[in-house]
Amino acid sequence: MMRLRNSFSVAALIAAAVLGITLSSCESDGAVIRAVQVSSPGAMASGRTRSGQSALPALPNGTRTVLGGQIENVNPVTDEFTLRIPGGQKVKVFYDVRTRFYEDGAERSVLDLHHAAHASVETTLDGTKIFAVSIHVLSESPTGTIHGQVIQYDRQRGILTVRSDLTGGAVHLQVPSGTAIVAKGQIQSSDASQDLMPGSVIEAVFKPGRKGQGIATEIDVLAYPGAQIVFQGRILFVNLQSGRLTLVDAADHREYNVTFQPQGFSGAAALREGANVKIDAVFNGRQYVAQSVSPLP
Repeated sequence: MMRLRNSFSVAALIAAAVLGITLSSCESDGAVIRAVQVSSPGAMASGRTRSGQSALPALPNGTRTVLGGQIENVNPVTDEFTLRIPGGQKVKVFYDVRTRFYEDGAERSVLDLHHAAHASVETTLDGTKIFAVSIHVLSESPTGTIHGQVIQYDRQRGILTVRSDLTGGAVHLQVPSGTAIVAKGQIQSSDASQDLMPGSVIEAVFKPGRKGQGIATEIDVLAYPGAQIVFQGRILFVNLQSGRLTLVDAADHREYNVTFQPQGFSGAAALREGANVKIDAVFNGRQYVAQSVSPLP
């Protein structure tokens, strides 16, 4: 069931020998190995060799997002399914034996995954693919979250259109009167609903309506065009020639991409991978632009 990339091909062959797996096929490029016979089902189900060591790669280490919706088109051959999320968008999600599967709280084998009207899926990015860390099939409608940028907010109709950071697609949410709209982090606003302008960065919690549309229950405004933001965290990547860096902010543990002027930037000496820095930036609706940088202990 599990599809392993080239980097794990050798490890997969060794694991097959240890576990007694007969390999029926191996694609010519060596990227995919399919196990069709297991002499020790318990070992494969647990993902461990007889020595007790894990035979599986670690889960992708990235930001996790919970998506709610309907599970459709489960394909156990390609290890993928379609998740129809409120708002009408369809998302392709991949899974494997590392994915935890629950039905109304009781853990099941992921081999039993099936079509479900109500599901909550904890996801993360595995390269460019959306990977299911855990899947919860529920008797009742789940809630979900979306992180992205505002495309449009129609106040009269109460419709918020957001471009999802995870999928890149547009999601339409109903915003009923009285929905909590809160300025979070360093954003200060007497009326955060006024900050739901095109380009604003938001995180919304929503539930599905009777007709399948997403109904927002809470909206956090994280940034809006012109907002001044202060980041404090560790630099993961920096390119002094192109004027780009990525850091993990210590406050919310999210990764942020920040740009700066590569020529004559006063804080360039503090920009190195692994350094802890404070960055004063302005969000221009498309990206965070550094105004100054200072080192932290």
